[in-house]
Amino acid sequence: MQPDLFTAVQWWLNLQSSSNELWDVLDENRTPTGRLHRRGDFLPKGDYHLVVLVLLENGNGEFLITKRAPTKGYGNMWETTGGSAVAGDDSLTAALREVREETGFELDAEKGKLVRSWQGGEVFVDVWHFLCELDPHKAVLQEGETCDITYATPEKIDELFSEGKFVEGSYREIKLAVEKRGKR
Repeated sequence: MQPDLFTAVQWWLNLQSSSNELWDVLDENRTPTGRLHRRGDFLPKGDYHLVVLVLLENGNGEFLITKRAPTKGYGNMWETTGGSAVAGDDSLTAALREVREETGFELDAEKGKLVRSWQGGEVFVDVWHFLCELDPHKAVLQEGETCDITYATPEKIDELFSEGKFVEGSYREIKLAVEKRGKR
């Protein structure tokens, strides 16, 4: 059984905490407060921060997915690229940085499209979609973060999810993107 998305996101963020990483604190309206929060510390009620998920899709309708390192929460599970915006990042900058850190790929910001934003728990989540042709064999995986990378069809992702091998939050966003694509 897959864990609840909000619990999973918060658990993942806390588990992966780095005492050197600072986030901009946002209020309930997503307005920056001017305060910073150190990752891993307790985030007071009413304070929020920004998280990005990045969908990388090729012209064949396949999504580039990464496998989480075995030592991380949800170890050896597949997901889309994503993570917390660090202090000073806007949403797009965070998306580009996360892709660069986790895969080594430099994306063209002009090709990114913000497809969805939502709030859950203590996070505002922005979902970015990039239509791009990337060669998984040229990826530079971030040690301790990712251990494999591949393209997968939506059907393969369904299979991985049903086997408990795909992170629920990433799965939901891919399903929504595929559904939206079908309505065009």
